[in-house]
Formats: sequence, C-alpha cells, structure tokens
Amino acid sequence: MSPPIHLSVFTELRFTNADLEDVTPRGRKARAMIAFLACEPGNSATRDRIIGLLWADRGEEQARNSLRQVLAELKQTAPDVAALVRGDRTTIALEPLWTSDHSQLLSAIAAADPIALATALEGLRGELLADLSGLSDSFDDWRRAEQTRIEQLLEQQGFAMARQQAASQPLLARRLLTSLQRLLGGNEEIVRLGMILDAEGGDIASIHRRYRSLEAVLRRDFDITPSPATKQLLTELAAGHFTKSAQLAAGTSADASSLASKGGAGSAGHTGPVVIVTPFAVLDSDGQCAALANVLCLDLESALVRLPDIRVLRHSGTGSLPREDILRGAIAGYSLTGSVRQSANGIRLAITLADTETARTIWSHQEVASRDRLGETLDLVVSQVAGALLPTVERDLLTTRRLESASPNLYALYLNARATLLTTASLAEAQDAAQTLEQALEEDPHFINALLHLVLCYNTDFLQRSAGHDPLPWRQRAMRLAREAWTLEPDNPDVLARLGWCHLRHHEWDTGREWLHKALNRGCNYADNVQQIGFAMLCLGDIDEGLSLLREAFRLNPFPRSDYFADIAFGLLLQGDPQSAAQQLEIAADRSILYRAIQTACLAHAGERARATTMLAEVCHELAMIWQGKGKPHHTDLVTTMNIFLPLRQDHHRALLLEGWRLAGLKA
Repeated sequence: MSPPIHLSVFTELRFTNADLEDVTPRGRKARAMIAFLACEPGNSATRDRIIGLLWADRGEEQARNSLRQVLAELKQTAPDVAALVRGDRTTIALEPLWTSDHSQLLSAIAAADPIALATALEGLRGELLADLSGLSDSFDDWRRAEQTRIEQLLEQQGFAMARQQAASQPLLARRLLTSLQRLLGGNEEIVRLGMILDAEGGDIASIHRRYRSLEAVLRRDFDITPSPATKQLLTELAAGHFTKSAQLAAGTSADASSLASKGGAGSAGHTGPVVIVTPFAVLDSDGQCAALANVLCLDLESALVRLPDIRVLRHSGTGSLPREDILRGAIAGYSLTGSVRQSANGIRLAITLADTETARTIWSHQEVASRDRLGETLDLVVSQVAGALLPTVERDLLTTRRLESASPNLYALYLNARATLLTTASLAEAQDAAQTLEQALEEDPHFINALLHLVLCYNTDFLQRSAGHDPLPWRQRAMRLAREAWTLEPDNPDVLARLGWCHLRHHEWDTGREWLHKALNRGCNYADNVQQIGFAMLCLGDIDEGLSLLREAFRLNPFPRSDYFADIAFGLLLQGDPQSAAQQLEIAADRSILYRAIQTACLAHAGERARATTMLAEVCHELAMIWQGKGKPHHTDLVTTMNIFLPLRQDHHRALLLEGWRLAGLKA
C-alpha cells in the first residue's frame, strides 16, 4: 500500500492524498517546515534548527511560540497531513507516511536506475519550492543550496547515466537528456549528446529544438550564444554529416560509422522544410556594406532557427553541400539570400527566398537603410523576414500540391490537417483533421506543431464547429497537450502563447496574461503567434495592446487570412467604433459563426438594424446546424455559446455584444 500523502516540492508545493485530493496546509510556514523535513537526511531536525530557518528575525520566546502555533495548526488540517508530524522537546520529525518527487529523484540517482530517474525527471516542473521564495532569508539560503545540490547531482550522475545508456538504450538516453536540458538549461555537453542521439534516430526536428532551447536560455541568462563547437555540431548533423571533429567537440564516444549505419540524419523522413541561409552578396567595396551583410546573415539565422519545425542551415559560401544531403528527410528546400549595396539614400538591402529545386522565387523584400539608422532598419528587416518566411513556405507547399506526393511525411500530414481545419465548415472534417494530428503525434510525440494545433482544436471546439456540449473535457485535453509542449520547448513563444490561451479558457485571467507576456518577451516573429496573442489581449480587455499586436501580425505576414481582418474588427468594436468594425468585417468576409455573431452586433450598434436582424437569423440557423445538445437551441443558447467561444474578461465587453444582439432582435 502506498503512503497516503505525496509531496510535490518542485515549483509549487502541493500535498496530495491517496484520492488525489489537494490537502495542502494553508499556512506558508507549516508547508515550509514539512517540505524542509522531507528534504533533510533522516527527515528530522531540532526545534532550534527549524526556528533559525523560519523565524530568525524574531526573539527566542516569540519564535518558539510561533513554532508551537504552527504545530497546533497542523493538528487541525486533514488527518493524513496531521499524522505526518511528530515531535518532542528538542526534535521534530516526519512519520514515514509520505513520498515526494524530491525523494523519488534522489532514490533513482542513488540506485543508478535510469528508468526510475527518467520517470522522476519528467514529473519535475521547476525550481525547488519556488512558491515559498521570500519566506525568510535563512529559508531562501537553504532552498538555493539544496537546489544547487540537486543540479550538481543531475549534471554529474544524471548525465553519466544518460551517457551509459546512449549505446544500448538510445531512446531512454534521449528521454533523460531532454529532461536534463529542461531543468539545467545551459549545459552544452548535455545538449550536444542529445543532438547526436537525435541524429542517430533520424529526428532532425529534435536537433533543432534542443539547439533553439539552449540558445534561448544562454541569451536570457547570460547574454551569450552557444559555443562554436555546438554550432558546428548543429550544422553537420542537420546536413546529414557527422565528422570526427564534431564528435570530439561533443565529448562522446560515438563514431561516424554508427551514425551512417542508421541511415544518417533525417532518415526518418518526416521533417519540415529546410531553409539554407547563404552569404549576402556585397555589390560594392564599401566596408560598412560588407559588415552589414555579415551581421544581417547571422541575425537572420538566429531569428529563423526559432521558427517551429523549420530546419535552418547556414552555408559558408566556400563550398557546396550536396542537395540530396540537404533535403534528406525534408518535405522541401529553400534558399534565403540577398544583396547589400550603396544607394543615393543609404544602403539598399534586397532579400530573396527561392525554391532550391526549381530556383523559383517565392518571396522577396527590399529595404533602404539610412546610414544613421542601420541598427533600427536591420531589426526591422530581420523581423519582416522571420515573420514572412513560414506563411510563405506553407502557402507554397499547399499551392504547389507537393503535399500529395509526400503523404508519408509527418509534416505533410500536419500541414494538410491544418489546411482542412482552416477551410472546412464541417465538424466531421474538423474531427478527421484532429485525428490526423493525433496520428502524427503518435508517430512522433515530440512533434510540436501537431501538439499546438491539437491544443487549438480542443480549445476552440474544433474552431467553433460544435455547440451545446460540455467543453470542459476538451479544454482539459488542450491544457494537458500544451503542458506537454512546454516540457519539450519551454522557451518557444508559440508554446507559451498556447498555454496562455488555455488559462484564458479556464478564466484564469492573470495567469493567462503572464504566459502571453512571457511569449512576447521570448521574441515573436511568427505572424500567427503574434495574431493569437493580440486577440487574447482583446479578450483580456487590453484593447490598445491587442490592436497594436494584430497590426504587427499584418506587417509580418504577407498572406494574412480572413481572421486577421476579423480580429482587428473585433478590437475596433471594443474600442467604441462599430462603423469601422463593420466595414472591416465586410473586408474580412469570414463566415465562421463567431465572427458572424460579432458582425451582427457591429451592424446593430452602427445603426444598420435591418441587416443586423437578417444576419442574426442566419447566425441562429448556423447555431442549429452545429448544435449537439438536446432539442433546438434558443436565443439564450446563442449567448451561452458565444461566451464559450469568446472568453471575455470585462463585463462591459460582454454587455456590449449582448446589447447589439438585442438591438438585432435577440430575445435573451
């Protein structure tokens, strides 16, 4: 029989009983005392030690009274928690009626059990007792020291176990390395071994995920970039090569022949498109132009490597990579290049994205930078290219019909499913698309794009194609998938934004905003990501910020969808301009029931009540078509459905929509 209480001490301290109920004591000092004892050798400490840890700022008698009060409070908590603590005149200890993630982690390390360690690591979500930070200076010192001890154990013994498993159980080693990187962040030795094992398994996308996460952590914490050894390894593995120099840089005993025998990098045949960044041509001898070309090329590589499921390679320009190596396992290949030259107004930058197979140009951009604003223009160009690249590539893949000949490719499955989700009017087709994404996820549990679009499916009732049902199971599934994605890529802005939306769907407003701002702070160049954050800000009531982000999404995406226009229209309505909102919705021509309902309110507030009344009848008819509940839906059901589809924080924003519908004839 398992102990009745489980303590989760990493990130937020939680006490859970055998029925999985939260029985965490309310008092912070009581929680801190039990957590401290659970982490101490022997699970006991003297009263003086506990007092010094939690009440060092008080007089001796007052501190002892505070400890007695905490012990008395614990006796009034849940019986299982009360039974944990025993004490005498000098010592307080824990009865062996509990387990914890901390003890499970240390037991796995002590037993040198890699499977147990992998399981323990995957349950950890952050620093030790992070929610008790600031409780007291002494407690903070102990907490930091224990956190450092755990990290050192993982860096040494945890990494040693992963290396030991690399040859015989590479999948287990990769599990260990993924968790170690998530928890330790900037350890390049861990990242390099993980990249090598990813290459041996043919998982090119995972190589890039590891590198992107490392790059983000090093930039955030130390304002540095990965070492030349790690950059070289990325280039060689992503291109299907693995030289002796890269092996030595990685500090592993693997050899190139073992990699070659497994088919080389990319043999799994399911990676997304490859983009090769080539040196920019300098069309005059100006030294400033040459420096600018080099900086622009490096900045573009750094920005593009963070895009979801894009393989980014940098060509040195001194030789040529065989095209079959570049495209091995990839759905398509593209080259990004350009030129820098002097002009009468400053320095002219020209950038081109072309198909590597046909040399066909699929996107281009030009910008003139005045010499006194080079840095500002450079940042603008980098964001423009990074924003345009993925929508351009996806549009090219969908319109050239290359997906039809790439059906075994997981990226093709994902992109076809995404296209179906965005165009179908049928719940059945949307469900089929979601099932395709689930299939892709079964084949590759680390496929971030499939994870994130399943979150979108379940968070939006398959893009507003179902009503009259209980949305909670879908919302819970979306949250679980979003947390899985965060475990894989904790610094991915798209992942952070999806997590923010999950919290908004649960009406956890402040937590949602926090995740959304984290996404913005990680750097958002992916247009769809900027759009979803902008719309979320409208729902939170931050209208100016939301509209600013939506306009930025327009700037970044050369092929904006109709919902881009409709989102801005919704912001204009909330801003108090229903006339402009109605005009914008006419441009959008978005036929989804959500935007049609918003358009109804816009027309009514703009004085076009006859049109609003007609459109309300159409919306009610569309609601009946997607209704999953018993009987026929009534007007009150429309209001309930729209509140599910559109999580608005501000009461007056919900009232604004309701008043518009009433003006159009809604009886609710």
